[in-house]
Amino acid sequence: MTVQVSSRPWLCALLIAGLAGLAGSACVDGAAPGGDAPETPPEVTAAALVDRETVTITLPLQRYAMTWEEEKVVLAAQQIVFAQCVTGLADPPPSALDAAIRTLALEASPNPWLYGFWSAEFVAENGYVPLFSEVTLGDGLDVTSEQGSACVASPEYMALDLIDPTYLTQSREGDLLGQLVGETMAQTVTDDRFVTLAKARRDCITESGYQADPDSELMSVVIKDEWNYEQKLQAAIVEAQCSDGLDLVQQAANLNATYEQLAIDRNQAELVAIRQIAVSRAEKARQILIDYGVM
Repeated sequence: MTVQVSSRPWLCALLIAGLAGLAGSACVDGAAPGGDAPETPPEVTAAALVDRETVTITLPLQRYAMTWEEEKVVLAAQQIVFAQCVTGLADPPPSALDAAIRTLALEASPNPWLYGFWSAEFVAENGYVPLFSEVTLGDGLDVTSEQGSACVASPEYMALDLIDPTYLTQSREGDLLGQLVGETMAQTVTDDRFVTLAKARRDCITESGYQADPDSELMSVVIKDEWNYEQKLQAAIVEAQCSDGLDLVQQAANLNATYEQLAIDRNQAELVAIRQIAVSRAEKARQILIDYGVM
């Protein structure tokens, strides 16, 4: 079975193939937990870190989730604990240890397309499909769907559940974080300042001979299923060029960061507690890897 990891914090992007009936995800509908959102649009006072070369966008709420290094450690330990559950043996099989070692060597996946395509040079060189790091679970083991579901829901596995709104999770400890990410993203894309930027990009897209999606809050370029890859890539490059010309992503990210900081101010104590859980789980995972000679 395979887990695909994506760093897109406004989407639940972890897919578990071969396991049915897992508990509910951390995906949210944008409800406003922990206090009401501001009635009037706030002044933009926060600055997000936007890296054009790696197409990464760093926002304030990420401080309370697991870091990529912590996530790798936790994912690696999950592989060992899952294998122990499946086999019923204290010593995990070599395949689980090998999988854990591979996980620790993974590079982070960027979260590039929060507000649509951008960094045209990157898109032209790397394509427009989100980049994934692949993590295996149950590698080399004969696991039924029922057995896999039970092992993923076991106390030992749940004690290593990820704290990251990018992922489908089973534990509820990180729910507030996911809710706030969803809420602040919704606030961002419906803010008149973002809408103005999105309309300007839409006009740029249409002036370049492409259609913009009228049903998309991002007003993104329409990429048709019947097109070949090169046609799809060119459409994505056009949107990226329009975004770059407007400096859309930096402005959108700053707006998003402002809403996130306001959410943090309303929920500081709860978020600090979530971060402490994340650190504790990463430390527990690290000890498991040390115990079995992976670290």
